[in-house]
Amino acid sequence: MYMIRLLFSFRGTIKRSEWWIGAGTIVAAMLVCTLTFTPEIFTDSSGSGTMASFMLGLVFTYPCAALTVKRFADIGWWSGFAYGAVALNMLLALLEYPGIPRSGTLDGLALAVTLLLLMSEAVVCGCLKGKDGAALHGPGLRVA
Repeated sequence: MYMIRLLFSFRGTIKRSEWWIGAGTIVAAMLVCTLTFTPEIFTDSSGSGTMASFMLGLVFTYPCAALTVKRFADIGWWSGFAYGAVALNMLLALLEYPGIPRSGTLDGLALAVTLLLLMSEAVVCGCLKGKDGAALHGPGLRVA
């Protein structure tokens, strides 16, 4: 029940450790799903995405957004930043959609922006302390 609320609820706040647990769970689940449904992504030299990889990206967007919004609430940041990061991530996922014409420059730019976004989120959500006062790690997920 805890993991369901951690990954699928937008209510409350979470501590840094809870964010790392959620992020690790999402990364592990994404890796298992990718190896199961689209193993060719690791061996295909063309770098083109498949419909399955695009859909997996969209499926994992929701729990990523839930974690980020709750963590932003804990550090006292406007949740609009979290939604903006999720929207940018979805836009970048569209570049993996098989029907869109691809170019090396666009792929490189998408990869660079994605990595920058992921590193920024890891620093902000995984390292910054919560705001003092009512938002400091509470009420969080511990309140039913």
